[in-house]
Amino acid sequence: MGSAIGLSRELYDEFADWREIPVIWAGIVGKSGTRKSILQRDLFFVHEARQLELMRTYRLELSRYKEEHGARRQQEREPIDGAPAAPVLEHVLTSDVTPEALVALLQNSPRGVLVSFDELSGFFGGLGRYSGKTAVDRALYLSLFAGTSIKQDRKTRDVVFLELAAACIVGGIQPGVLADAFDEAALQSGLASRFLLARGQSRVKQYLKGPSREAKSKYEVLLRGLFSLEMQESEGSGGDARYHAQRVLLAEDAREVLRAFVPDWSADGMLHGDDVEAAMSKLEAYSLRFALVLRLCREVLGNAGPCDEVSADDMQAGIELARWYRDEAASIYRDLRVGSVMTRTSILNARCSVLRDRFDGRATPREWRKFNTRRSTQEAKAELDELVSSGRAQWSTRKAGPKGGRPTEECVLQEEA
Repeated sequence: MGSAIGLSRELYDEFADWREIPVIWAGIVGKSGTRKSILQRDLFFVHEARQLELMRTYRLELSRYKEEHGARRQQEREPIDGAPAAPVLEHVLTSDVTPEALVALLQNSPRGVLVSFDELSGFFGGLGRYSGKTAVDRALYLSLFAGTSIKQDRKTRDVVFLELAAACIVGGIQPGVLADAFDEAALQSGLASRFLLARGQSRVKQYLKGPSREAKSKYEVLLRGLFSLEMQESEGSGGDARYHAQRVLLAEDAREVLRAFVPDWSADGMLHGDDVEAAMSKLEAYSLRFALVLRLCREVLGNAGPCDEVSADDMQAGIELARWYRDEAASIYRDLRVGSVMTRTSILNARCSVLRDRFDGRATPREWRKFNTRRSTQEAKAELDELVSSGRAQWSTRKAGPKGGRPTEECVLQEEA
């Protein structure tokens, strides 16, 4: 859905000057035979149909152009005898493409493209394969994730400058390959942390019915509606067309949800290893990207107007998705031993930091649980018990408040901790 929207829309929070676009990178982690490729086929049939339509339109326009202006060999877009530029082919979908070829596709695709890899090992293994500069290719993809400008200087070609460019990436990857692909360079550069990871389940195969016609029809209507969202167009200084994303603003009640979410999310991230914490920092931004996608789906389905803001419900749903992907990332990183592993001392020190910075040095088990709802109150108490047994904190009794009630046990950080 994010790739269908592309750069036609962006979410903008005026208060924090925060911009997010619906670019999503996703990896399905599973052994061979866990239906990773079949899942992609079921999801991208609308993109394939859309690309076929664009191909047919391009060929028809090119045929007419040649009939009117002659079939002389000219560089693409170069006028023929004062005629307008030749038609170009827009792309919405490509697969297993090199970084240089991807930039060439994006010159005629202002919305961005979806890059589908049957195996993401091809993506990671292809970095620097043709250019010889892995860091340069890595930086290119980081720009495409952010939807920023790209400038490429080539000795044998004209300079390429794209004011806006973006690419969604999706593919499957086997667990052992992922552990190798998420090496120190991929982790340190932030490339790995931008991938949403979901684990494919290994189950006994069943002869099951595929998606119903009704479900596929509704899905197609939704995606075609997202593809129909138009970019904002203006005239450049040279008379050429310039394209921009139309802004969707964040509602005040959604901002309140975000204001409560950000510090709790940051505190939770401190309790993980550096690499999971890095993934969580990207998931914080993903929560807004998810909220934007959900808001635009409501518009396409007739449940929101074009000028409606991203609501608190959109934002809360985006946060819930981010939490789900956090749990998947933490589980996959742990099981595959990806990245750094926190020692017991570093875990306890991180808890001290959270207790001091987020709770002013004291919290009940129930309060400690609230900022990370994956834990039960009993598990939260066990974590605080470890701080007490290590000498970093002590249990104290919090008196009942003005409204009455029973005294509550709270964990209080020792000053020297």
